[in-house]
Amino acid sequence: MSLSPDGSLLAVIHFSGRLSVWDLPSLRQTVSWDQQLQPGFEEINPEWKTSLEKRKKIKGRMVFGTDCY
Repeated sequence: MSLSPDGSLLAVIHFSGRLSVWDLPSLRQTVSWDQQLQPGFEEINPEWKTSLEKRKKIKGRMVFGTDCY
């Protein structure tokens, strides 16, 4: 979760990969995007690709139903 600088919006990423934005203080959802609709959702952080320690952590794990490479 991340609160906007003015405190009027809350951005939330869900375990499913869905990203949603909520209006505060009413807590009404203003917009949401499924993971597949987010540009670059299947990309791995470049820093993780170059770090041997972090590559070991993601090797062989499943992320939302797809293999990590």
